[in-house]
Amino acid sequence: MYNFNNWPIWYVLVAYIVAMASSSSPGLIPPHWGSQVMLTAQLVSFFGLSLLAVLVLNAWRKQRTLGSDFGFQPGRLGRTLAVAAVFFALHYVMVWAAERYVPAIGRFGKNPLEGVDMGSSPARQMLMIVNFTILAPLGEEVLYRGLMFASAASGLARWSWLRSKISGKGVCALALMLSSALFSEIHSGESTPHEVLALYFLNGALFAGAYWVSGSLWAPVLVHSMNNAVVVGGALPQSAVPILQPDVLRVLCVFAPLICVAVLYLLWRILPHDK
Repeated sequence: MYNFNNWPIWYVLVAYIVAMASSSSPGLIPPHWGSQVMLTAQLVSFFGLSLLAVLVLNAWRKQRTLGSDFGFQPGRLGRTLAVAAVFFALHYVMVWAAERYVPAIGRFGKNPLEGVDMGSSPARQMLMIVNFTILAPLGEEVLYRGLMFASAASGLARWSWLRSKISGKGVCALALMLSSALFSEIHSGESTPHEVLALYFLNGALFAGAYWVSGSLWAPVLVHSMNNAVVVGGALPQSAVPILQPDVLRVLCVFAPLICVAVLYLLWRILPHDK
């Protein structure tokens, strides 16, 4: 199991403020630009504000290991990829069972892109695919797992009273539940069924588990990106506006996880980290 950074518990509050600020960022975009551009602004804010906030706080605390604190290191690559594969399989089985045995989730699974603005041009449709398969995995994992889950696990582990009551694994489990609850909350809407929100909670728990076991943000980003690629690649060709050809969609969805990994590797090389 991975031992997280030494961030204090109040970094969780910073993560929540980042989440709330990012959720408000679409309001800065003119409505006629479209909902996908608004979503892009939110996802980029998740990613950018998380890095900026910790960069400033780490500089104040004279801590210069931003890359490894966020988990941008590949770790032992074979293990990281194996963890990603196992957790993706677990996620697939969990979603399959939920769609089969929970009616509300089954209805959601039949058309997961219902209500999504899929765009009226190839450029807008490609932006939607980039949002779901690249920006969402990167932005949400950096915020909810890289910052929120890791700082909660680290901060709670430093609370001696709590450590005297439960084990280190129990502390991480508490941090996992906290970050997963907030991850579910950010996906909530007025008409979102409670069962679907519970599924988002379990999704967040699996993503956090992949990070916890592997010690690298690569694993949850890969699981998240592959899941979204499967959803988008399967649903979009049957949508009402299949502007892009299915072969183009498949190519985009296959390469999305690789692009995510390339971004993480670049960040690992650029940002200061443990040797």
